[in-house]
Amino acid sequence: MSRERTVVVGPEGGGAPPAHASIRRAAAAVLAVAVVPLAVVSLGHLPLHASDASSVVPGAAAPVMTQKWIAIDTVTSRVTLNSPSSTTALDTQTISSANCVLGQGALADQVVSFAGTGGGPGYQTGSLGVQEKKSGNGASCAQVNFSTRESLTLSLGALAKSRLGSTALASSAYLDVDLKQGASITATAFKGTAPVGTFTLQSGTSITGQPSATVRQCKLGADSGSDANVGDNCRWPISSPSWIGADDGINFDSLKLEATAGSFSLQGGSDGVVTDFPSAAPAAVGRTSVLEVVDGLVGCGGQTKVLSSLLDAPQVTVHRLNNADPAEQCRPVPYSLNNGPRYAQFLKPLDSQTSAQFIWDVTWALPATGNATLPVLKMDYEYPVGDPTPEVSDLGWCPDAAYDTAGDFRGYTGELPAALDQEPDLVGTQYACVISRQAIASGGVPITATDFVNDHDLVYVYGDAGMRY
Repeated sequence: MSRERTVVVGPEGGGAPPAHASIRRAAAAVLAVAVVPLAVVSLGHLPLHASDASSVVPGAAAPVMTQKWIAIDTVTSRVTLNSPSSTTALDTQTISSANCVLGQGALADQVVSFAGTGGGPGYQTGSLGVQEKKSGNGASCAQVNFSTRESLTLSLGALAKSRLGSTALASSAYLDVDLKQGASITATAFKGTAPVGTFTLQSGTSITGQPSATVRQCKLGADSGSDANVGDNCRWPISSPSWIGADDGINFDSLKLEATAGSFSLQGGSDGVVTDFPSAAPAAVGRTSVLEVVDGLVGCGGQTKVLSSLLDAPQVTVHRLNNADPAEQCRPVPYSLNNGPRYAQFLKPLDSQTSAQFIWDVTWALPATGNATLPVLKMDYEYPVGDPTPEVSDLGWCPDAAYDTAGDFRGYTGELPAALDQEPDLVGTQYACVISRQAIASGGVPITATDFVNDHDLVYVYGDAGMRY
């Protein structure tokens, strides 16, 4: 990966950086501006990228909800695209029912697109299913029935793709399903036209064999009878939601739900609160059915999409280096990139490619205050924000930095020492440091509210993180 190396000047062991009065007046001038670092001696020494050291990378942390998510809410008849960096939905799709036909809006306005086989998608009294031609006004218009070989397909809609980009994928689902007559359901995940995973839900009299990572069994002692409100509903985790278990490597853009016995409806809280399985979902999920979504996949030598700046939200791109552990074969990982006011976040599954290392390329728009000191960058490795013991680190310069002959930062090889861990609450080592900082005076009238500085930072990150200043 070709990156420009910028020489920066900073104190060797902490202390105040030098002042440069011209920071907001020299149009397009590139300045070497120091950041207050942690004392390098307290960081120890990192193994250089050029070394031959092998390592055993520390185990992954307990998973948390790390991606954006789509919520299907059949209480309010809305489908929303949500982000951990915002308290409001990024996009909203309204669904409706007319003579049992699902109204899902124009294609361009769909967060999720629904399609049915055996009939078009149907919606009635908070239940999604397939509208049968022979009973368009009957209760079965909001069910998916085995007797007529029906299926319901959920696909990432054009509105979600417009927001997230063409590479967006779902990494898991967590569905509220209403079951009838010993229902059995097969979910097939597709990436394009290729099937990439198959999952099964069995209930009541359809239960056979043993449960597994791909086979969920519920309502063991009942025939999942009709009209029992929440009593005949189950929570169905598909493709390992991030708060339940290790990432299974399956990412998809559509999910086909097919009745293989009995019948079912897809819901999102309209019957009430369904018991979580096997552990409670993040509070943000609420009663809805959920698709976790990611912005795409990134492999060694690759880069993420560019997340554009907006007001105080920075522009951010993340480049992936080779894995620190040479014994860990590089595989693409799903990622989610987020930004907000003075905030940037890059996330991947902590239990996948645990020695992956990255360079964040972030440009902040900072108000020109007359003070030549750039704000200290801070890193937080845990989400959600409500973590009771958040530990945010001020970032210092990268010690023992290795560059190639072209001046490109090369990263490190080998296990990062536990002494460097900036987030002891998580299993494994989470570490970040500053490679370079540039301050570029840009636009505006000096000494006015429109005067600002572009702060271009390159930051090394080992692990998942949210960065702010």
